[in-house]
Amino acid sequence: MAEGFRFKLERLLQLKVKEMDQLKEDLKAKREEISKVEERIETLNREIEALYEEEIRIITFEKSGKFLREDVVRYRKDLQKLREELKKELAVLHEQENEILARLRTKMREKKIMENLKSRSLQEHLQEQRRKEAVFIDEIALQKFIRENIRRTPS
Repeated sequence: MAEGFRFKLERLLQLKVKEMDQLKEDLKAKREEISKVEERIETLNREIEALYEEEIRIITFEKSGKFLREDVVRYRKDLQKLREELKKELAVLHEQENEILARLRTKMREKKIMENLKSRSLQEHLQEQRRKEAVFIDEIALQKFIRENIRRTPS
Protein backbone atom coordinates (compact mmCIF):
# COMPACT_ATOMS: atom_id res chain seq x y z
CA MET A 1 0.00 0.00 0.00
CA ALA A 2 3.03 2.24 0.36
CA GLU A 3 3.74 2.01 -3.35
CA GLY A 4 5.53 4.99 -4.74
CA PHE A 5 6.58 6.18 -1.29
CA ARG A 6 10.09 7.53 -1.19
CA PHE A 7 11.36 9.13 1.99
CA LYS A 8 13.31 12.18 0.87
CA LEU A 9 15.68 12.03 3.82
CA GLU A 10 16.39 8.29 3.64
CA ARG A 11 20.09 8.87 2.89
CA LEU A 12 20.35 11.13 5.92
CA LEU A 13 18.64 8.49 8.06
CA GLN A 14 21.08 5.84 6.78
CA LEU A 15 23.96 8.20 7.56
CA LYS A 16 22.68 8.54 11.14
CA VAL A 17 22.56 4.75 11.43
CA LYS A 18 26.14 4.45 10.14
CA GLU A 19 27.31 7.17 12.53
CA MET A 20 25.62 5.36 15.41
CA ASP A 21 27.27 2.08 14.41
CA GLN A 22 30.67 3.79 14.25
CA LEU A 23 30.14 5.36 17.67
CA LYS A 24 29.16 1.97 19.09
CA GLU A 25 32.40 0.53 17.70
CA ASP A 26 34.36 3.47 19.17
CA LEU A 27 32.69 2.91 22.51
CA LYS A 28 33.49 -0.80 22.43
CA ALA A 29 37.15 -0.07 21.61
CA LYS A 30 37.36 2.55 24.37
CA ARG A 31 35.88 0.13 26.90
CA GLU A 32 38.39 -2.54 25.87
CA GLU A 33 41.18 0.00 26.31
CA ILE A 34 39.81 0.92 29.74
CA SER A 35 39.68 -2.75 30.68
CA LYS A 36 43.32 -3.25 29.68
CA VAL A 37 44.44 -0.26 31.76
CA GLU A 38 42.40 -1.51 34.73
CA GLU A 39 44.06 -4.92 34.38
CA ARG A 40 47.50 -3.28 34.31
CA ILE A 41 46.65 -1.33 37.47
CA GLU A 42 45.53 -4.52 39.20
CA THR A 43 48.74 -6.27 38.16
CA LEU A 44 50.76 -3.36 39.53
CA ASN A 45 48.80 -3.48 42.78
CA ARG A 46 49.68 -7.16 43.17
CA GLU A 47 53.34 -6.50 42.37
CA ILE A 48 53.49 -3.61 44.83
CA GLU A 49 51.92 -5.76 47.53
CA ALA A 50 54.43 -8.53 46.80
CA LEU A 51 57.26 -6.02 47.11
CA TYR A 52 55.98 -4.88 50.49
CA GLU A 53 56.05 -8.49 51.60
CA GLU A 54 59.55 -8.93 50.16
CA GLU A 55 60.71 -5.82 51.97
CA ILE A 56 59.31 -7.13 55.26
CA ARG A 57 61.03 -10.48 54.66
CA ILE A 58 64.33 -8.75 53.97
CA ILE A 59 64.04 -6.58 57.09
CA THR A 60 63.04 -9.51 59.27
CA PHE A 61 65.44 -12.22 58.14
CA GLU A 62 68.51 -10.58 56.64
CA LYS A 63 70.86 -8.30 58.42
CA SER A 64 72.97 -7.56 55.35
CA GLY A 65 69.98 -6.82 53.14
CA LYS A 66 70.31 -3.03 53.20
CA PHE A 67 71.21 -2.71 49.51
CA LEU A 68 68.66 -5.30 48.51
CA ARG A 69 66.00 -3.51 50.52
CA GLU A 70 66.85 -0.17 48.90
CA ASP A 71 66.45 -1.78 45.48
CA VAL A 72 63.07 -3.22 46.46
CA VAL A 73 61.92 0.13 47.86
CA ARG A 74 63.08 1.98 44.73
CA TYR A 75 61.36 -0.55 42.48
CA ARG A 76 58.17 -0.36 44.55
CA LYS A 77 58.17 3.45 44.29
CA ASP A 78 58.64 3.21 40.53
CA LEU A 79 55.68 0.86 40.33
CA GLN A 80 53.59 3.20 42.47
CA LYS A 81 54.49 6.09 40.17
CA LEU A 82 53.53 3.99 37.15
CA ARG A 83 50.26 3.07 38.85
CA GLU A 84 49.44 6.76 39.40
CA GLU A 85 50.19 7.50 35.74
CA LEU A 86 47.90 4.65 34.72
CA LYS A 87 45.16 6.00 36.97
CA LYS A 88 45.45 9.38 35.24
CA GLU A 89 45.32 7.63 31.87
CA LEU A 90 42.27 5.71 33.06
CA ALA A 91 40.56 8.96 34.08
CA VAL A 92 41.21 10.38 30.60
CA LEU A 93 39.83 7.20 29.02
CA HIS A 94 36.68 7.45 31.14
CA GLU A 95 36.22 11.06 30.00
CA GLN A 96 36.61 9.95 26.39
CA GLU A 97 34.13 7.14 27.00
CA ASN A 98 31.61 9.63 28.39
CA GLU A 99 32.11 11.91 25.37
CA ILE A 100 31.46 8.99 23.02
CA LEU A 101 28.37 8.03 25.01
CA ALA A 102 27.07 11.61 24.79
CA ARG A 103 27.62 11.67 21.02
CA LEU A 104 25.95 8.27 20.71
CA ARG A 105 22.92 9.49 22.66
CA THR A 106 22.72 12.53 20.38
CA LYS A 107 22.87 10.36 17.26
CA MET A 108 20.23 8.04 18.69
CA ARG A 109 17.92 11.01 19.30
CA GLU A 110 18.59 12.30 15.77
CA LYS A 111 17.86 8.86 14.34
CA LYS A 112 14.62 8.64 16.34
CA ILE A 113 13.58 12.06 15.01
CA MET A 114 14.34 10.93 11.45
CA GLU A 115 12.39 7.70 11.95
CA ASN A 116 9.42 9.64 13.33
CA LEU A 117 9.60 12.01 10.37
CA LYS A 118 9.75 9.04 8.00
CA SER A 119 6.74 7.46 9.70
CA ARG A 120 4.81 10.72 9.54
CA SER A 121 5.73 11.15 5.86
CA LEU A 122 4.59 7.60 5.13
CA GLN A 123 1.26 8.23 6.89
CA GLU A 124 0.77 11.43 4.90
CA HIS A 125 1.63 9.55 1.70
CA LEU A 126 -0.84 6.77 2.52
CA GLN A 127 -3.53 9.31 3.39
CA GLU A 128 -2.95 11.10 0.07
CA GLN A 129 -3.08 7.76 -1.74
CA ARG A 130 -6.41 6.90 -0.07
CA ARG A 131 -7.76 10.34 -0.98
CA LYS A 132 -6.74 9.86 -4.63
CA GLU A 133 -8.26 6.36 -4.64
CA ALA A 134 -11.50 7.76 -3.21
CA VAL A 135 -11.58 10.50 -5.89
CA PHE A 136 -10.89 7.89 -8.56
CA ILE A 137 -13.64 5.58 -7.26
CA ASP A 138 -16.04 8.54 -7.05
CA GLU A 139 -15.19 9.46 -10.65
CA ILE A 140 -15.85 5.89 -11.81
CA ALA A 141 -19.14 5.78 -9.89
CA LEU A 142 -20.18 9.13 -11.39
CA GLN A 143 -19.38 7.93 -14.93
CA LYS A 144 -21.34 4.72 -14.32
CA PHE A 145 -24.28 6.73 -12.95
CA ILE A 146 -24.23 9.03 -15.99
CA ARG A 147 -24.09 6.07 -18.42
CA GLU A 148 -26.97 4.32 -16.70
CA ASN A 149 -29.08 7.49 -16.66
CA ILE A 150 -28.37 8.18 -20.34
CA ARG A 151 -29.62 4.67 -21.22
CA ARG A 152 -32.80 5.10 -19.17
CA THR A 153 -33.78 8.45 -20.55
CA PRO A 154 -35.65 8.22 -23.88
CA SER A 155 -34.37 10.31 -26.69
